[in-house]
Amino acid sequence: MRKTGIAIFIMAIILISGASFSADVPDSHWAKSHIDSVTQKNIMTRDAFGNFEPNRLTTKIEALVVIYRSIKSGGLIAEDELAVLVSDYQSRFVSMGIPRVYSGYGEDVYPAIAYALEKNIISIEELDQVIIGNQPTVLEKLEFAVYLAKALNNYENENLNKIVILQYKDDDLIDPASRKYLMFLIEEGILSSQGDSSGNFNPESEVSRMIMATMIDGFHDAIEPYMTNRPAVVEIDSKPIIESVKIVSGTIQKVNDNDKTIILMESTGKLTTFDIKAASITHLGLDVGFGGLIQNLNAEVTITNGTVTEVKLDRVYESIEGKMVSISDIFSEKLNFRSMKVVLPSGIYDFKRVYEDTLVTINGISAKPSDLRPEYKLSVQFDGYDAKRVTAYSEFYEFNAMVEEITSESRIRLRMEYGVTFGIDFEAGFSVGDIVKVTMLYGDVATVENIGKAHIFTGNIFGINIKARPELTVRLYDDIYETNPLARGVVILDETGNDTLDIYDLRLEQEVTVSTGIGGIVKIDTGRRIVVEETGSLFTVTQVFESSNILIVTGKDGRTRTLVFALGSGLSILDYDAGDVIYAEGQALTDQIFEATKITITEQ
Repeated sequence: MRKTGIAIFIMAIILISGASFSADVPDSHWAKSHIDSVTQKNIMTRDAFGNFEPNRLTTKIEALVVIYRSIKSGGLIAEDELAVLVSDYQSRFVSMGIPRVYSGYGEDVYPAIAYALEKNIISIEELDQVIIGNQPTVLEKLEFAVYLAKALNNYENENLNKIVILQYKDDDLIDPASRKYLMFLIEEGILSSQGDSSGNFNPESEVSRMIMATMIDGFHDAIEPYMTNRPAVVEIDSKPIIESVKIVSGTIQKVNDNDKTIILMESTGKLTTFDIKAASITHLGLDVGFGGLIQNLNAEVTITNGTVTEVKLDRVYESIEGKMVSISDIFSEKLNFRSMKVVLPSGIYDFKRVYEDTLVTINGISAKPSDLRPEYKLSVQFDGYDAKRVTAYSEFYEFNAMVEEITSESRIRLRMEYGVTFGIDFEAGFSVGDIVKVTMLYGDVATVENIGKAHIFTGNIFGINIKARPELTVRLYDDIYETNPLARGVVILDETGNDTLDIYDLRLEQEVTVSTGIGGIVKIDTGRRIVVEETGSLFTVTQVFESSNILIVTGKDGRTRTLVFALGSGLSILDYDAGDVIYAEGQALTDQIFEATKITITEQ
């Protein structure tokens, strides 16, 4: 054991000193000089034991990071400009599941991809192939060559549209549009014109780390002449600082119900995609939910620390609820709409025009007007005779939701994922904050099952079950275990409170603080060690409901909220009267519900 410790200590000294040594790359290795060069420059990395892993396959993410690091090491990136770039693209990266931290490269991922998009090294369309199913995709040789050529030509400014003759025997396998990039790299000495020992380029071969080291070392040599004209670099002590709050205004061009994003066009014509899963959607200060988002509405988007927190709309449309009776075919090329007949609860019929670009969702999933069927329950937002959004529920629909409000003994209002609200008639017995599973048949409620309550707990991870809907089992105290699925869009925070982790970063026996909500676990905090982060708010009690154990309160901002008591808090509804001014400590379960762990009456 002592010898092993000394060996690791000596290895650490070698690595820190920057010596050109890779434990698993012998002096006789053909790529040793390239590997030494890129590791000394910190473009590529070795592990804590000095291993380079030359045969390990690389990913598209790693390719963009090493290009970024090579350019950055030459002083060719201005940090202040980069911070703005990251801010512009960050919400999109988060929505796509692109990891903020990548093994061996720290937090260079978002800056690297933002730089690549800005410099047209990759396109927005190609970004969809960087990570698929939460897994980084493997890098192919032709892809890496194209990335390098595009990055290099930002400095060379060569006209690449010229006659290209390649000598590779597998020339017919090379995409014609990519041939000019290969010729460019050959002319720059980064690629061999002869190919491998068989004379092939092997465009679809997967790139190992030793191949990547060779090509990126040649790229770094090619940009070296430009390092004498370096742009001003803003010296900072840590990572680029992203402005804490940013507001963007524009017109909504597209709403994607499936991934909960919108595309906004600013007055300058710039189009930006925003992930709004964590945002509240409001109009004149009132929450309207995701269903309020419709094309051509003006919106003000607030981004806090890179995450969209609020979308303010300039208007909302009138709406009706009912069941669909029928929907016609498109009348003609001139009358490019369908006529939809809806029966209202009163028995009266209403007719609305539905266009091909009218937003339609069925059971929360984007659909076409032609997918609508008789008996589907509908909520239709409209402007005159024109339907702007149709929200439909089919013959069978099952979903989880939180009880947001009890409007009467037989009616409750539910909040589904992403702020969609839904009112249902059902028997009493539910409390605000309950998590329920609802089964609907043709829009009518068949069953409502209480499956828990939104709450927070701390414990150690006992089990991680990776499947279609991953589950986490946490051991609390006295061998009490909680098993919950992970909700869509779950947030996993690292020890500094940043949303940088995914489920693969968790480990058994790790201490975590878990928040449950709609759909299961909505947040996992690996750094916080308290059950509830105490926050305090001053409220005035306006109504007391003894039967349901809730208070209706008004905050200093004039907003009305529902206040519920946390389990085990010891709070009693009998201690409060309308008119009491109280200081409540606890947490906001939603924008409308506050769960109190402690209440102090400050004034009568």
